Amino acid sequence: MVSCAQMLIVIDACAVTVALPSAQADLGVSDLDRLWITNTATLTWGALLLLGGRVADYAGRKRTLVVGLLGFAGASIIAGSATGPATLIAGRALQGACAGLLTPAALAILTGMFPHARERARAFGIYGGVAAAGSVIGLLLGGLLTEVESWRWCLYASVPIAAVIALAALAILRESKAERGRSHDVPGAITGTGGVVLLAYGITRLGGHGGAIGSVFGGGLILAGAFLLATFWMIERRSPDPLLPPLILLDRRRGGAMLATFVVCLGVLPVLMLTLYLQRVLGYTALGTGLALVPISVGTVLSSVAAGELIPRFGGTAVTLAGLGSLMSGLLLLAQLSISSSYLAHVLPGEVLLSVGLGLAFVPLSSIALHGIAADDTGAGSAAYLATQQVGGALGAALLNTVVTTTTANWIAGFGADASATEIMDATVHGYAAAFSLGAGMTFLAGVIVFALLRRRPGVLARM
Repeated sequence: MVSCAQMLIVIDACAVTVALPSAQADLGVSDLDRLWITNTATLTWGALLLLGGRVADYAGRKRTLVVGLLGFAGASIIAGSATGPATLIAGRALQGACAGLLTPAALAILTGMFPHARERARAFGIYGGVAAAGSVIGLLLGGLLTEVESWRWCLYASVPIAAVIALAALAILRESKAERGRSHDVPGAITGTGGVVLLAYGITRLGGHGGAIGSVFGGGLILAGAFLLATFWMIERRSPDPLLPPLILLDRRRGGAMLATFVVCLGVLPVLMLTLYLQRVLGYTALGTGLALVPISVGTVLSSVAAGELIPRFGGTAVTLAGLGSLMSGLLLLAQLSISSSYLAHVLPGEVLLSVGLGLAFVPLSSIALHGIAADDTGAGSAAYLATQQVGGALGAALLNTVVTTTTANWIAGFGADASATEIMDATVHGYAAAFSLGAGMTFLAGVIVFALLRRRPGVLARM
């Protein structure tokens, strides 16, 4: 049940990813603004997770889960009914806000069910496998609905799924909440949310419209966002009921796992670039793209379940490093793509390496990140871990989109004003390659963090 709630979010994200080129053409969205169709949901999700986690702790995790599911269904109707980019982006923002309620509640419920390390490792393996199975459904459903009906049905499809999960949660799950603390950290919510939003938007402005003025404006937004996040941390250290209890991050292994997760998520968004490559360069249809991306989902399901069995035998750090190595290798392989590459020879091997890396890396990182958190803080701890994923993904999407557009523009400028269609396509592929290369670099940095901070010391629970 808890895994199904997360699977819903994955289904929606993957379906929208496949349908994105169709929605972009239908609504007349620019390449630069295309980012916000996907990134708005991720950004609001990540920005509101900490608040959602505390709401789940205080108001009740089951209640918060159900409210989030029903709100997500309503937001999906709004986004699917959009007649222009603004309405679509607003609907996606509301979807992200509701996901900020339901996902930390679901993860907190799961964490409370499995307090012991060995059981939790297997539970998170199954949780990751079910979520990854959602990506298979989302990719196929997105491609099929886009071709048979419309990209709008990729959003409408979430409505009945959310309703069924909400009804099942009401019937099956027991309510749980924190025994202490009832106040809400409003200053922390304002500064934390504002800091993330300004930081992400500032990064997009660096490579957006406005030339030098736009870059200066973007730099100012980044500085303002960094200031708000620093203020947020100072508020949390002094608040009696903080959104993010500082002790959650100050533990060496837990903080290291969250930092590594954040860095990995900065670089794994090139998968979106792979979707664009398949449709724009190789000429795949929406359904063909969904089928072509299924190996990533299937491989992630298998490697997530395998990770749950490998962690008790080899330890979370070793499994994580193996996963990051596979992930980095897949990204480096995809960075070699060209306009003449083929799916079987060049894309599929990279997908297999990505899928193995995703499961082996994220399952142990989540298990380590949520180990040893006090029962009253499981919502906040779950939200903190999910925030590292979503905020990292949002910032990574903004950064990588900037890299793609800037690299593409520079290559086109090098070809001259009379660049041919082939040369423009070649420039676009170079932009995608730059994103894959940057993602590989981020993954390597995450490996360094894992090696430095997650190694076990005497007295630490074995195999964690």
